[in-house]
Amino acid sequence: MAAIMNKIIDIHNHSLPLVDDGAKSFDEAIENITYLKTLGINDIILTSHYNPNIKSTKKVEDRLSILEELKLATKSLNVNLYLGNEVFVNDTNTLRELLNNRSITTLNNSKYLLLELPFSQKVHHIENIICELNELGITPIIAHPERYFYYDIADIKKLLEYNCLIECNLTSLVGCYGSDAKKKIKKYLKNGLVSFLATDFHHYKDNKLEIALKKLTKYITEEEKNNLLYNNPLQVLQNNNI
Repeated sequence: MAAIMNKIIDIHNHSLPLVDDGAKSFDEAIENITYLKTLGINDIILTSHYNPNIKSTKKVEDRLSILEELKLATKSLNVNLYLGNEVFVNDTNTLRELLNNRSITTLNNSKYLLLELPFSQKVHHIENIICELNELGITPIIAHPERYFYYDIADIKKLLEYNCLIECNLTSLVGCYGSDAKKKIKKYLKNGLVSFLATDFHHYKDNKLEIALKKLTKYITEEEKNNLLYNNPLQVLQNNNI
């Protein structure tokens, strides 16, 4: 096991079992969380996918029930677990309706909502979606934009003119999502466009998270690292402004 190296709050994680392509059992979820604890991750927002095209997507109440069971199973680890979603956005789903009928939830019931966009096809009027969420008092966090083929630094800068924030995946730094994503995350970090770094953790056995954390200080200062891994995520947990 690795030694604790960091102080991290993870806002993007798929260790809630039996709900998406992350942990497939409670045993795997416990294994994931045990490993993350060794890296200094003591607070985890479990952001299972919400995709309107997948019929098996569970509603908030169902995931809350699973979360409570997982909390009991991991009590001895002294890790704090919270509920969220990674909500897939397309040109047809209405986020206002999904929030109202409790199909989706914000991060720890805060004003921050994690959004996933299509990987290869741009969402039309994403700015309108952001503005609609703002009218509801919600600040969108765009998940891993370094993985979207149609975005580069100019597009991200334009997007950030609206009231949204950016989360990038730590393991993009070590090529887990290809060379293009690796180049983009370095650009975004260098230009100060990123508000959060998170794990997007799915499975313990096929991750390179520890390597990514060790390489992180090659690209950002210690202060920036603390802000992206801990201070800004803390504001999400506490529902404060960033």
